[in-house]
Amino acid sequence: MQTKNIVIIASLTVVSLMISLFWVVAPALMKDKIVGVFTYASADRQCFNYYKNQEKYFNDPDSAYIESSHILTKEHDETELTKYSEAILAYKSIVQVKVFALNRMGGYVSDDIICPLAADRRFDESVTRLYLVDVTLEEMNLRSEEKRKEFCTKIVKYPKDDNSEYVRKRCPEYF
Repeated sequence: MQTKNIVIIASLTVVSLMISLFWVVAPALMKDKIVGVFTYASADRQCFNYYKNQEKYFNDPDSAYIESSHILTKEHDETELTKYSEAILAYKSIVQVKVFALNRMGGYVSDDIICPLAADRRFDESVTRLYLVDVTLEEMNLRSEEKRKEFCTKIVKYPKDDNSEYVRKRCPEYF
């Protein structure tokens, strides 16, 4: 019985040392894929997956991985939020995810992706879609009525959401 306990303890020690060694030497992409299995329901992982599933965002979506993430709120992090587009100020909280992905030349580059969160601080795809439309409108600087209407008619109808004030101002015929 004594020998059996020693063998069990020794084997558990060896297994835990091997797992620790693997974690130290494993590439970040592999670590992220392992962590992603356990964190698939978190806001940062859902935000990352939303961008990863967009065809035009990452050059090589399979190479992208999360480096870090933070939740920023309007009350506590307003100075941090001002470095993003004006459209972000319509939301109470966002998740900021730092990602790495391969560029066209084969090197890893970092980027920050942001997703506004719903009122209960959960990821909501429709809120993120509205935010991206807000940013697009802001970048295009649609001031002429014809261009605004043309752009708004191409967009699917938005869900009525408290976080979409910016879009409601620009495309009121959808609300």
